[in-house]
Amino acid sequence: MSSKKSPSHSASKTHRHSRPNSRSESRSRSATKSRRGSHPDSRSTSKSRSHSRTSKSASRNQHQKQKKHHYRNQYRHLKYHAAVEYRCLNQKNDFVKNQSELIRKILDHANKENWSKSHSIPHDFISYIRHLQPVHQCAPEIFESICILGHVLSKEYRDDLINPSKAVEIAIQHNGVRRLIPDLLVDDADIYITNVIEREYDKHNNLQLRENEHRSIIKEKGTLLKVNLGEKTVRKIKDYAIRVAKAALTLLENKPGVNHDKDKDFGTDRHIFAILGPHPGNYGDVFIVFKREIMLHPDSNFSSSAATTYGQSSNAYKHQPWLTDPKAEKERILCFHSNKMHCSINGYENVAAHSLMALCGKDTNTLKVSLKKAQEWWCDQDPHFVFEAHLPSRVPLDYIDSIYMPKNVFKSYSPQLQKSLRQFFGHSLHVTQHDVDQNDKKNRGELTDKNSRSAYQKYVNDNLIKKFSRSKQNLSHRMRGTALTVAQSEFVEHIRLPMTISQQCTLQMQLSKNKMNLSSKSPTYIYWQAMWGDMMLTVSNEPLNIRSLSDKNLQCLVCYIARVPSPLDKDYQESYSYITNGTPLQHKFNISRRNYHVGSHTFHRHCKFDDYVTYRLKIERDNGQVTLSHAGRDSYHNKEKLIYRFKKSELDLSKLIYVHISANEHPVAIRNLTIRFERAHHSHTSVKHTTGHRRSSKQGNSQTRRSQSRKGSLSSSRGRNRSRSSGTSHRSRSTSKNRKPRRTSVASSKRSTSRHRSKSSDPHSH
Repeated sequence: MSSKKSPSHSASKTHRHSRPNSRSESRSRSATKSRRGSHPDSRSTSKSRSHSRTSKSASRNQHQKQKKHHYRNQYRHLKYHAAVEYRCLNQKNDFVKNQSELIRKILDHANKENWSKSHSIPHDFISYIRHLQPVHQCAPEIFESICILGHVLSKEYRDDLINPSKAVEIAIQHNGVRRLIPDLLVDDADIYITNVIEREYDKHNNLQLRENEHRSIIKEKGTLLKVNLGEKTVRKIKDYAIRVAKAALTLLENKPGVNHDKDKDFGTDRHIFAILGPHPGNYGDVFIVFKREIMLHPDSNFSSSAATTYGQSSNAYKHQPWLTDPKAEKERILCFHSNKMHCSINGYENVAAHSLMALCGKDTNTLKVSLKKAQEWWCDQDPHFVFEAHLPSRVPLDYIDSIYMPKNVFKSYSPQLQKSLRQFFGHSLHVTQHDVDQNDKKNRGELTDKNSRSAYQKYVNDNLIKKFSRSKQNLSHRMRGTALTVAQSEFVEHIRLPMTISQQCTLQMQLSKNKMNLSSKSPTYIYWQAMWGDMMLTVSNEPLNIRSLSDKNLQCLVCYIARVPSPLDKDYQESYSYITNGTPLQHKFNISRRNYHVGSHTFHRHCKFDDYVTYRLKIERDNGQVTLSHAGRDSYHNKEKLIYRFKKSELDLSKLIYVHISANEHPVAIRNLTIRFERAHHSHTSVKHTTGHRRSSKQGNSQTRRSQSRKGSLSSSRGRNRSRSSGTSHRSRSTSKNRKPRRTSVASSKRSTSRHRSKSSDPHSH
């Protein structure tokens, strides 16, 4: 059959790949265009087409902007996130035991009362629990002070603002201040801000004793900062410090929030209150939705009902009939702590789903509750009887995911504050079209239909339910384990994980489908991701604090991760990452004299600077061997491993159960810190295989195209040679061109192609 092409195909090909060969051709095209455009219908059609294209491009650009902002908001690295202060608020809680006991009590009560049960919890129910975020409510004037301070504060922290040092901490960690001060001038800026705030406190208290001292230090440090940063920047820093001091003093005079007397007994005054999910209460007109990452902080937790219901009112035991009222006040406080859960513990979503289904179905004696029914039940409840989240004592604005407020509340703020809110939060600020009565202070806590805020609150909660019900969520649904930003402390302050190695061993045996038996020979794997390095992971036999660091019986496995060198440096200079035993306070001595068991100054070679690096620590208790290496894609870039085998007299690995993290001279962003007893498959992706396959396929296709072109050239040259040798006519030469090439040439081209493919499949060949 002849392979003739259609005229349309040839014309389109000519139009795409070639220019007009003559002036007549170009004239004919222009004439054709003019004839087409002369008809009125064609003219209107072309206008409508151009208008539709313009509208489509505009909508596409708008969509790309929103998508870019969403990506920047959800996937931004924690480069400028302030560190959340760690206060050891969960050190007495055994969350693994709490989970097993709570689900046992629910199932025992269901069996006793002959409740109808389902074989398994629906997947959408589990997904909804995983995506829940803490929601906080506050009054408009409190939100204004939160924006000035740059932090959401607990009741205890607000009371501590009587000490100017707490206001100094807030000002130094303020988002606007941190962006203005480089690392080299941090110490001088701290002294400058401290004296500015102390001077404002003295003015407020009518104290003039240290006025001259403050004035001289402010002048000295201010001059130094002006030379390096400029007068305008120093003026901004001073304005921030003065505003923080005035806002702190205002909070001391007008204490906001619901100040319950029993909060101190339960320890909840040290936390920020929120609802883990849609907020059915009425504690203010502004809704603050925190990111889910804050629930992975070691100081966070949540309970199935409010702390106050476990006290004298005993409403928790009426609301949750599977709990027994111990009557005594101290026992009631212990009962509250034993019902806490943590989002970094494996299987928490299963226990929380059982608890929510039992609360929703207790009146009908059933555990078969759909997600929609549970959501409807939730929004009709008193806020004291749904999941209450307890956040760390001081949370920066960086951890706020979105803000909701009515239109008239937003307009009540000054134009300067409105502008700053829109600049900082962007699309995360949702100003609704509702007008609420700000003078209506009645029905605080419980929402009623007669309240003017009912329509506004229903609108916000409906949006939150839609957000939490999405199957495809942002980065937070992939977070596992502990996540936080560790403040710099030169390895003096150590943050302990809310779970020990022995507790994780018990939990993994409970959750294992194969009922795996973990013995002393089973290795322990600790995975984590950190940005920039200069951090330490310490595994010890006792919780680390200032007293225990000088204890003679303290045993520690110290793993130091050096700072990742910047790509802007001309020469690659990396400090030593090492493994040793001893205490973290010996770090400077270890680095200066290289007093460690094994170390490397190329541990981060070829790793990305401004991204998370995945690490893995393997502890083999049977033979005393410890291995520090990279995991995931970073193990492809750097295959170096630090391996050392400890003698039992030197360090007994079987006694080490507490895991701590700390930072040296810079804040360190850490996420996905988990303890396992088997290799994590998600952290050991076959990057080498996939990359090699992609390269080989791409290069294989290019080599195939080359062999085909070579094959065509060979056949044409053979035809020309035959025609020249035989002296045949033009017809015989054209016939030889269409003749099929010999099989030997095809086979040889295939062999050359396969040879190229085998070379390109090796990633080290490049």
